[in-house]
Amino acid sequence: MDQTQFRKKVTESRGAFFFEKVLGVKHWPKMQDIFDSVFTNRRTGVSGCTCSSKTYTAACVMIAWLMMKGQPSRVITIAPTNRQVEMNLWGYMPALHRNALVKIGGAPTTKDPLRCSPQQGS
Repeated sequence: MDQTQFRKKVTESRGAFFFEKVLGVKHWPKMQDIFDSVFTNRRTGVSGCTCSSKTYTAACVMIAWLMMKGQPSRVITIAPTNRQVEMNLWGYMPALHRNALVKIGGAPTTKDPLRCSPQQGS
């Protein structure tokens, strides 16, 4: 599957293909809504109760953004405290990166940004 086909499949599935076939994670409809919003709108805000997978979904979507947009692309993450970004949001990255069903490449740390080449995901 080339990069164009990959992007089309991910977009048409509202992220389901990416969650399942690339990251190997189970998803639920709200995750797809967040995915859609990020790829459709300039800004996305998500409210919800604690432990509702908002941060986990954000980590998944960060990887999708880097793989779908190609190089150069950038993801900027913010939260009220640095701990929330580094320990929570970026805390999911090593496991998602390591357990992905598709080789993602790069290094999932804030010091050595995760980089995905256009060939990845094919």
